[in-house]
Amino acid sequence: MHMKSAKTDQWYIFNIVPKFGKDRFSMIKMIHVVPAYIIVNKLNEPIHFRGYTETTNLITACNPGDQIPFHFDPQAIKQIQCSFEPGEWSANLDFASVGKVHCRAVKKGVEMLLRIELFLEGGTCFVFIEESRYWPFVLENQSDYPLNFNQLGCDTITRKLEPKSVMQYAWDAPSEKSK
Repeated sequence: MHMKSAKTDQWYIFNIVPKFGKDRFSMIKMIHVVPAYIIVNKLNEPIHFRGYTETTNLITACNPGDQIPFHFDPQAIKQIQCSFEPGEWSANLDFASVGKVHCRAVKKGVEMLLRIELFLEGGTCFVFIEESRYWPFVLENQSDYPLNFNQLGCDTITRKLEPKSVMQYAWDAPSEKSK
């Protein structure tokens, strides 16, 4: 269910979850209105989110330990981006990709690895975000030649792996279907 605020351009996205009542109301279906998306910040610092579109200017901040509903224009692609400082946005993260995914975020000029877990519970998609110390892939070049590579479907970022070296890696575009 989508609703637009009468006073601002803010959209609100809710799901309707029917449940049977308890005790003497056990034969009655109760309708629960719940937020469609909830962001849970497990980091030690605030992080910002936005729904991904070219014209998005609605940014939501989530303080450490907070759980906040996340609302965005329903006409927008169902992807989000995160940032420690607005302007340094991560790659797109797809709400349809339930499970764990890693993404890169820049904090004060230093690239960090974030682990994002999406799971559904009772009509709500929970998005847990925390810092990860373990990269999902390790690439090793044992040849005598440098290796230039990029993720399939992400031609804008090319990485270079020097000869006889090792690189920790996470997908540059975690929302791409074919990696």
